[in-house]
Amino acid sequence: MLPEPAAPPAPPARPTRVWPAVVVLVGLGALTAASWGWTAPPAWMVAVHVGLPVAFALGVGLMLVLGWGARAQRGLWPAALGALAWAFIWGRGLLPSVESPAGPPLRVLSWNVQRLGFEDAPTGPRTECVSAAIARFSPDVLLLQELSARDVERLAARLGLTCAHADYRLTGDPRHGGVAACARGDAFTLGEHGPRAFAPEIDWHYAWAELLPVDGGQAINLFSVHLQPYGGRLDARSDDVARVQHAEADALAARLSRLQDPTVVAGDFNSARDAPVHVRLRRVLRDVWEVGGAGPGATARVRGGVPLRIDYLYASAHFRVSAVAVEAPGCSDHNALLATLSRPAAAAQPKLPPSPR
Repeated sequence: MLPEPAAPPAPPARPTRVWPAVVVLVGLGALTAASWGWTAPPAWMVAVHVGLPVAFALGVGLMLVLGWGARAQRGLWPAALGALAWAFIWGRGLLPSVESPAGPPLRVLSWNVQRLGFEDAPTGPRTECVSAAIARFSPDVLLLQELSARDVERLAARLGLTCAHADYRLTGDPRHGGVAACARGDAFTLGEHGPRAFAPEIDWHYAWAELLPVDGGQAINLFSVHLQPYGGRLDARSDDVARVQHAEADALAARLSRLQDPTVVAGDFNSARDAPVHVRLRRVLRDVWEVGGAGPGATARVRGGVPLRIDYLYASAHFRVSAVAVEAPGCSDHNALLATLSRPAAAAQPKLPPSPR
């Protein structure tokens, strides 16, 4: 009886090729984390901040495919760690948390209305669209950007608003663009208000107003801001813009850290969430979208394509977040942020810590 033939040798194990992707992702992540403390990251770092969440997700997906193809568990655990890292850093808005109300609701609308001042007629199509959208959203507070003092007067007359406006450079021209903080309806009025410079050496301003509830509740600080834009290109001038944004963020964060009353800051920050400006603001305030939002929260598109979150709404720890959503009425190149916050009914110390980082 002939012996049975020996079994053929097992094929050599396929090499796991996930490590190059691991090295690239770790390098990009470390670079981004290091840039959080930079005085002003260079222009190319702005592009990294914009594209890193997408690149990281694609890299994790590639590691999963390669690890599965290699049929090696050691090729899958780096992908699992990468997925956890992505979820911790960028995935907070994918799982919203609705906080229990602690006081009366406050509906806040933040919106860049794309230069309403370019319309000379008081009934232009963009003005009509913005007015109709605001009436539909029915906010208590509006923090608006890219509109003139003349626009504010028109909207106030149509919608029953009480507003504080600041043009960016305090030109005094009622047609010059700027920002506004407004109260709507009979439940609130504005106390002290006016334009504020980010810093004495920066010729760029934001609107500040004290919101006073008529029911005797605690006063609320409102800030409508629009950080200087990059202009759509990353060049030598963009490095200067990054330095100015850093100075604006430092000055704003320093002022916010001294405030005791509940505070809401919102506007067009012209930067992705990993930019140093947001790292600084998250140390003193809560990013409302990362508390109660769902999804990426994109409010604009880069060159009409890549969705990007560059409009933000921050609130002090006095508030709880009941709801927040991105609305797209189509009147502007920016979507609007609409949040329902639970405001403190009376003077109280914050009970919630600011968001980490």
